[in-house]
Amino acid sequence: MSRSVLMLEFNELSPMLMERFIVAGKLPGFQQLREGSSTFITEAGEDGERLNPWVQWVTVHTGATAQEHGIAQLGEAHQLQLPTIADVVSAAGGSVWLCGSMNVQPIGPVSGYLLPDPWSVAATPQPAELAPYFRFVSANVQEHTNDAIPLSRRETVAFARFLATHGLSAATTMATVAQLAGERIGRAARWQRAELLDRFQWDVFRSLHRRIRPTFSTFFSNSTAHFQHLHWDEIDHAPNASAVLHGYQQMDRLVRKALVLAGHDTTVVLCTGLSQTANRDADRSREGFYRPKDLGVLADVLHLEGVESTSPVMAEQSHMFFVDTDAARRGAAVLEGVTSGGDEAFTVRRQGHDVFVGCRFFTPRELDEPLDQLLYWTDAPREGAHHPDGILWIRDGSAGRADTRVPLTSVAPTILTLLGLEPAASMRAEPLLADHRS
Repeated sequence: MSRSVLMLEFNELSPMLMERFIVAGKLPGFQQLREGSSTFITEAGEDGERLNPWVQWVTVHTGATAQEHGIAQLGEAHQLQLPTIADVVSAAGGSVWLCGSMNVQPIGPVSGYLLPDPWSVAATPQPAELAPYFRFVSANVQEHTNDAIPLSRRETVAFARFLATHGLSAATTMATVAQLAGERIGRAARWQRAELLDRFQWDVFRSLHRRIRPTFSTFFSNSTAHFQHLHWDEIDHAPNASAVLHGYQQMDRLVRKALVLAGHDTTVVLCTGLSQTANRDADRSREGFYRPKDLGVLADVLHLEGVESTSPVMAEQSHMFFVDTDAARRGAAVLEGVTSGGDEAFTVRRQGHDVFVGCRFFTPRELDEPLDQLLYWTDAPREGAHHPDGILWIRDGSAGRADTRVPLTSVAPTILTLLGLEPAASMRAEPLLADHRS
């Protein structure tokens, strides 16, 4: 294989906002990438509960629909049974560097580096040298609304030592100091911490990319998707000061860095999986969520027997893993019976020994005992809603834009075609750039 591909996975960026900000001259990096790319609008082909990034990113990597790959929730990557792009590349003798791809876990051994997304369950980074970084980032992302982050001083020191030996830049160090100092004196908002993860992650990604020169690599970012969900309304009320524009400009900085890293030998691909739009429906009643202060304490107080481990995921949702299916069935029944103010308190879904649970209340209310001591409230109005359209740009020296509408399932076979490889049999969509096939 003589080619390589670097895919920027910028979760949920909007084609409409991208156009608006580029025309306004706010995104020079994205403009540069677009001007040399074949451009497409991807269609997720899903709606309802299947229109979620933890479903769409599995589709991106497998070339399979949600019904075909069967992954419905965040944290289910280990249940995947279809080959991913990374599996095909590794089987052909290539190397991979998957940096945070959401809900994606290759089904076979891969050659290279694998950093699971920070919401992963039953996932191990590869190689083990990534473990200190993975542990620190996962804890901070999963508990970003909780003042008590479950990390020891030793784990924090290990994280700092890892960064120092894996490409930490002076710019990232200064940005971190400025953010934390700014929060102390009221000049920086806490929500801006999300961009620090992107800075840390890019430094690590760049360092290891230079080390192994992978055949196929991905860099995933969720920060701007987070800003859009919470701050979409600012786009109309205060566009130049909005958190959303801030997020796009941070992504623009990463695009410019990616173009430098890729040089002329690597094809840069931008993929967003899906996008967002203004939330105009009844879900605007969602003002935030309740989340357990400590999942272990919650299990003890509710007398859930046989809980083997717990794993918070996103917003109100968490996994509870029981010692066996019978214990999980009993635990799910207990959770389903918990009420507050006469209303069922939890949404519960059981699969084998895994109970997926989340509080059902999305507006502030008085909680009955013991929930008033077990849960805490986080303001998180849902201003942005998921939309099935996504961005797909492939830097191939093309002049002019097409924005052809294509199925999301076409991404995986297209990437493999760019690499001169045959897609897996389960990747049935036609590649978009068939003339690149070797």
